[in-house]
Amino acid sequence: MKKDSFLHDQSFQLLYLALLTSRKVKPLSRWEKPICSKEKHTLKKFDLVAEPVTRYCENGEKIEEFIFSKSSRHLETYSRYFDHKPLMITPAQRKVEGFLFGYPSCCVENFIQNGYTHNKYIDKEQKLLFHWICPDCRISPSLFPLYESIFNECHELFRSEYSANVQSPFAKVFKKALPYAAALTFSLGTLSHLHADLHWVPVPGDEDNDYLTNSEELITGVFPSGETHNSCYVIEHPAYGFYNCPICGEAHNMGYVTVHNPMHELEIDIPYMALHFMEHGSFSYIIGDDTTRVDIPLL
Repeated sequence: MKKDSFLHDQSFQLLYLALLTSRKVKPLSRWEKPICSKEKHTLKKFDLVAEPVTRYCENGEKIEEFIFSKSSRHLETYSRYFDHKPLMITPAQRKVEGFLFGYPSCCVENFIQNGYTHNKYIDKEQKLLFHWICPDCRISPSLFPLYESIFNECHELFRSEYSANVQSPFAKVFKKALPYAAALTFSLGTLSHLHADLHWVPVPGDEDNDYLTNSEELITGVFPSGETHNSCYVIEHPAYGFYNCPICGEAHNMGYVTVHNPMHELEIDIPYMALHFMEHGSFSYIIGDDTTRVDIPLL
């Protein structure tokens, strides 16, 4: 099994964060959901102190995060800036957050200004990090050997102490987004027009005759995962770390998927958070303090 197959496993991510924090590579780490007694015990084994933090979604709902560190000063600083505060944060708060998490200041500043930008480490060293590397970053490459060493140690610990039960967050979206009518269609497989029920109205742009547009195929999980030559397909690019939806508080991986259309030589990158908003019927989505919209014509 490839080491990065654990990318979606929350137990692995918590263990990885605990190791990074206990070695002071990250002064402080945050877990965007409640933790159970077993997880608290894991943190305690690494001499980490965990404290709850309450945040508020835009709908007023409370969510509970946990922060952990070896330094009470760092825990107090985070609580002062973020406890009982909204999930959506200001650029100034993001700089404080980046400092406490051990992110290079250049990467934090670039993310504030530009969000996700292309870098040459995507699908390589980027997978090891919890921050998004800025273009031409000089600091992040110096961290790679340290992160890789701790990642390998974490991998060995995880293999011996945990069962690898990996589930794609993309698959989770598919299950929740699959409507009854589409489920009926999918269960019947790819049907010709001769066998289609008269209630199935043809859809413009439906190249594979499954009565779904490309965007509908994306959020319902019809696109195959893996390269094909005669249909659209999805390649996942997960990253370590999660973002909480500022509306409902649900956590989603900070990575993205690429939808490829080999017939027309087109592709589009869509963050997992965007898929979450699409699942709820919106092509606009919020990450941090940025509101962005999926390129609908391209999709």
